[in-house]
Amino acid sequence: MEENLTGQIIKIEVGPIILFGAHGVYPEEKKLPREFEIVVKIDYFFKEKFLDYTLIVDIVKNIFYKKVYDLLEDMALDIKNEILNYDYNSIPIEKVKVKITKKKPPIEHVEQFSVEV
Repeated sequence: MEENLTGQIIKIEVGPIILFGAHGVYPEEKKLPREFEIVVKIDYFFKEKFLDYTLIVDIVKNIFYKKVYDLLEDMALDIKNEILNYDYNSIPIEKVKVKITKKKPPIEHVEQFSVEV
């Protein structure tokens, strides 16, 4: 018997998407751009069409560069909400997780830190 994807949950992971920006609480974080890695995990119900991964990358980039965030948690939540609210031609999104990793923060002895929502 041949298996069909219709109605099944598809899990995708996009990333890491590597971007450079000046996000953070401290003044020095707002002056010197740093490397960020963003990974988005999405579960969706398959209905005749697959989710276009480039739309996810575009959403992440647009939010990342739209404003300067003090907290990565706020940025991650904005990305998650935008993905959940975007119209993907009736592709139902079941679940979204966003993980943001900031490389080389200005904190002694810390190589990176991450948040996930």
